[in-house]
Amino acid sequence: MDYVGKDNLEIMEEMAPTYNQFLAKKFRKIFLRYGYLPSRHILDFGAGIGSLAVELRNLGMENVHCLEIDLGMQQIMQNRGLVVYPVISKLPEKYSFVYMSNVLEHIDDDESLLSSIRNEVMAKSSVLVIYVPAFPLLFSELDEQVGHYRRYTANTLRSVVKTAGLHIEDCRYVDSLGFMALFFLKFALKRNLSLSSNRLLLRVYDKLIFPLSRTLDHLGLDRFFGKNVLLVATKSPDF
Repeated sequence: MDYVGKDNLEIMEEMAPTYNQFLAKKFRKIFLRYGYLPSRHILDFGAGIGSLAVELRNLGMENVHCLEIDLGMQQIMQNRGLVVYPVISKLPEKYSFVYMSNVLEHIDDDESLLSSIRNEVMAKSSVLVIYVPAFPLLFSELDEQVGHYRRYTANTLRSVVKTAGLHIEDCRYVDSLGFMALFFLKFALKRNLSLSSNRLLLRVYDKLIFPLSRTLDHLGLDRFFGKNVLLVATKSPDF
């Protein structure tokens, strides 16, 4: 299987290092809060080219396993020294710490996937971090180009996670200023909304807009809107 968004992942890694580093630090902080130990593996579910796994490794979390079905991206991650598995059935264990960044929006039946993750991937008393694009209002040609079925609100993400049998610990928006920037670009650029055509804008976003956006999020705007939604869920020890 060839993922049509591989070029965008490479562009994001090259042009938006601040953004990827922020996500890795955010996920690391969550895992530490839930009792992460170096002896336990973390699973990057839908790892892409391994950008976040590499960032977590740089932060001292060297025990990340990656799950990715795309053969080309598997090879890229293997060349980076990452441990990669192609499908759920090949995973060697169940994981206490799982994250999926910009994955769920690519799945037609997102509820079934989350149920499979709960039953087949997550260990007892484990934690799952989900990061997805937010607000159908922002759905654009760029979403279509990379195979997105939807963008979520906090409420719609909570709903599908609850239906899949997971307990929600936290759910909030991320990148409030990014919401406004993407809303403007969607209508200003119209048919030219692509990462490859707007590398300079992406660099400006990463260096100037995103750091300011994080400050605004801390001031409380993340309660109302953002470019993405971050949700933390746990699995009951009864499963």
